[in-house]
Amino acid sequence: PPWYIATLLGAWAGEAVPMGLGLDFAIPLAFLAMIAPALRTTAHLAAAITGFVAALVFSGLPFNLGLIVGGLLGMMAGAEVERRRDG
Repeated sequence: PPWYIATLLGAWAGEAVPMGLGLDFAIPLAFLAMIAPALRTTAHLAAAITGFVAALVFSGLPFNLGLIVGGLLGMMAGAEVERRRDG
């Protein structure tokens, strides 16, 4: 029953998404839905939030380097939070 209920809710929510958004909207949401349950510690949250914000801030860099910079800064932030927690 939970599967059927979730499928029905997903179908209703999918109808609310405008047709113009398409996969540009759905793929990041699917990725977020897969990753969100894994964010359990403060280091994970710091890495995710820092990476997200940095990728947006640096999105104007050529060759899509904003995503690479965001990922690197996110990993650095998560490592620093974990280092401070353990030390």
